[in-house]
Amino acid sequence: MIGLLKILFLEDVISDAELIWREIEKSQIAFEKLLVDNRKDFVEGIATFNPDIIIADYKLPDFDGISALNFRNENTPLIPFILVTGSINEEVAVECMKAGADDYVLKENLSRLGPAINNSLNKAKFLKQKLDAENALRESEERFRILYDEAVAGLYRTNLQGDILMANKTLIKMLGFQNFEELASRNLNVAGYAPSYKRNTFIDRIEKEGEVRNLEATWIRKDGKAILVKESAKAIRNSEGKIIFYDGIVEDITERKKVEEDLDISNRLIEGILNAIPARVFWKDINLVYLGCNAIFAKDAGLIEPREIIGKNDYQLVWREQADLYRNDDLDVIRSGKPKFNIEESQSTPDGNTITLLTNKVPLFTSNGKISGILGTYIDITYRKRAEEALSKSEARFRSYFNSSIVGISITSPTKGWIEVNEHLCDLLGYTREELLLTTWSELTHPEDLNLDYENFDRVVKGEIDGYNIDKRFICKNGEIIWTSLSVRCVRHSDGQVDYFIALLFDISERKRAEIELIHSKEKAEEGDRLKTAFLNNISHEIRTPLNAIVGFATILGRYELTPEKKKEFVDIIFASNNQLLSIISGILSLASLEAGQEKISEAETDLNKLLLNVYEQFSITHKSAEVEFNYQTSLPDTLAFVYTDPVKLMQILVNLVENAMKYTHKGEVSFGYTVSDNKLQFYVKDTGIGIPQDMKELIFERFRQVDNSPTRKYGGTGLGLSISKGYVELLGGSIMLSSELGKGSVFSFTLPYNPVTPVPSDEKNHLKDSGILIPPGKTILVAEDETNNFLLINEILVDMQLKVYRAVNGFEAVNFCSPGNLPDLILMDIKMPEMDGIEATKKIKGLYPQVPIIALTAYALEEDKRNILSSGCNEYIQKPLNRQLLFDTLAKYLAD
Repeated sequence: MIGLLKILFLEDVISDAELIWREIEKSQIAFEKLLVDNRKDFVEGIATFNPDIIIADYKLPDFDGISALNFRNENTPLIPFILVTGSINEEVAVECMKAGADDYVLKENLSRLGPAINNSLNKAKFLKQKLDAENALRESEERFRILYDEAVAGLYRTNLQGDILMANKTLIKMLGFQNFEELASRNLNVAGYAPSYKRNTFIDRIEKEGEVRNLEATWIRKDGKAILVKESAKAIRNSEGKIIFYDGIVEDITERKKVEEDLDISNRLIEGILNAIPARVFWKDINLVYLGCNAIFAKDAGLIEPREIIGKNDYQLVWREQADLYRNDDLDVIRSGKPKFNIEESQSTPDGNTITLLTNKVPLFTSNGKISGILGTYIDITYRKRAEEALSKSEARFRSYFNSSIVGISITSPTKGWIEVNEHLCDLLGYTREELLLTTWSELTHPEDLNLDYENFDRVVKGEIDGYNIDKRFICKNGEIIWTSLSVRCVRHSDGQVDYFIALLFDISERKRAEIELIHSKEKAEEGDRLKTAFLNNISHEIRTPLNAIVGFATILGRYELTPEKKKEFVDIIFASNNQLLSIISGILSLASLEAGQEKISEAETDLNKLLLNVYEQFSITHKSAEVEFNYQTSLPDTLAFVYTDPVKLMQILVNLVENAMKYTHKGEVSFGYTVSDNKLQFYVKDTGIGIPQDMKELIFERFRQVDNSPTRKYGGTGLGLSISKGYVELLGGSIMLSSELGKGSVFSFTLPYNPVTPVPSDEKNHLKDSGILIPPGKTILVAEDETNNFLLINEILVDMQLKVYRAVNGFEAVNFCSPGNLPDLILMDIKMPEMDGIEATKKIKGLYPQVPIIALTAYALEEDKRNILSSGCNEYIQKPLNRQLLFDTLAKYLAD
């Protein structure tokens, strides 16, 4: 049943409108109406009344039904539209239906109006459901595409011949490719793996078993770097059971393997430390079953290696006679959750003897606070016991043992003075016996450990405990600080008063240093992981932002008819986004080159004043702001401003620093310039921006570092600019400095050696475009390029210059094309090509025809790549993406008559 309808009526004759209303009421349709008779009211009625259906007369004095229908089609196509009019011929009726009317009803036959309304509403409902279903399907497909592309694991699909049909972004990035087209040039049946990986065996297993899971293999990235992966693949069959595709999942486990190796190293280190400790160490689970021990404990148990104790209990070891005693102590610790210290107990040995132990046991807890077992340590105090017994029998025998002990031993008074010390303790602290007896142990204790020592000492004096064991630091005579494991016991008079203390000192400095280094290494590794994660999140955002603009506006240019002004606007946005993306990639490459030690200096005669002017003009165009004054200052006159340095790196340093200053300055001033003093160039970049916290002034020069690394940070950027600038400054023989105050601004300054040269007037004729030199039409160009899209772009540019273009898809074709009677006027040579690369092809062509100019046109961007390319014989080097003006100038240099 239809509810209350909102009907917009377009009718100029009120009597006709009333007839229509009565007919609708007869059809038992409840409705709310709005009557209009002109275009203005009709348009306003659709916007404000929001009708469920429109009923319009065919012809009105100042408006007509077809015009109203066309407006409906353009603005609210889902609102049903019925024409109710006088007699019209068949052609007009057909015109109305073709124009999109849902129905038409003659005023002479209004009885059709009710059914026509119901049919039109049902039709609109069906159309809306269809549109909703189509939108849902598109959204579902888009969600699948996003999930596929953004999956954390690499995904691919190949045909039986190994051609890659699908791959997500993760796999493309994992293998070092820029896009799917690059990756698709690799056939997975024949390339991309280490020699140890048998791809045919892998395919055979899929065909026989249907799938292969978690196969570890070594894959090769585009740059030749080997990575460890875990690969799973499954055969996709058609309805006839025939394999048509292979779907695979690839997970890069290189870092995981490294972590496992590092963990193994750490475990071995901990094992070494435990085995180096003179005390016995062991640990048990909640059922008092041994989980591990150190080597000296295993020896006491009559075992060869510590791992042999795993799974055993005390009743299965040589001290089974004392097992009940040990078990009771263990259970006390587990039930109370409190440690037990300084337990003296006997122990049977593998050779049938009995030794005395001084044991400590503490509970072990899980992360949620539950007791999971116990950790115990003990030292063999048999010798100490014998020493005590020997002391009561013979001072001479005691002295002999006392001084020959391998541990430091002291006897001290209740007033903390030394009564006696052995030779090992003297050697440990660097004093003679006479010197040491003039001090007290509290004087030589590290101040930070003194309170702990005093607390335990006072408890012994009060009779609360008989002795204590602590780790503490001593200050040696030469100022060196050593760590010791201190075991103190009290000897009392018959009346209970303290007579003296006996202390045993073990030098554990090496163990402590190892523990501290281990902690520092762990903290450093965790900090590195945090920085890498922040950088990856940051760089992902920075790359996707311009890429989104490039893809989005390129799609608009390809799909829609646009005005020339709009086209130019969108093209400008695409170029700006492209430059932003190239800047990000260049920064990453520059940092990689610096860290690999491959970045080299290319000194040339450089006009400092002109270089600063270029920087100023660049930012004057791209960073205009009425609230920020921007200026620069030179120190030398133009005629004396020529120096030897690397202009490219100097330009990059200044651009990075000025760009940062502009980014973080919203009001005030940004200025830069240089001065000369003490045979050095002193450059500076000043701003009145937000400033830098004191604790970040050193850290911001580290790679991946930014003051704010959070996902919600206000300012963008990769965090590489300052690191690259610092590297370049130091490469050029200088140093960089920073002074800053929060809220007031910053000053970045750096020095470079001042190497002046006599300026040589530049040859204005070298600027081919300004001098009017043109490329004669009809010159022949051989383009060696394997990528079709790249060739189409180059061909379009060259044909526009009225040049004849020939193509070679690899180095072999380029070499074979050249012959004495068929030499091109110039060759554009790609470097990375199948079968024979551009460097090898250049060497062969130059060896036969040295007069033919060859221009390298390549995506390789590192300095080392450029040197290799030019040393192979190429006359010039042009980086991709292609700059049309640079290409024109370079061609004109070699083709102009």
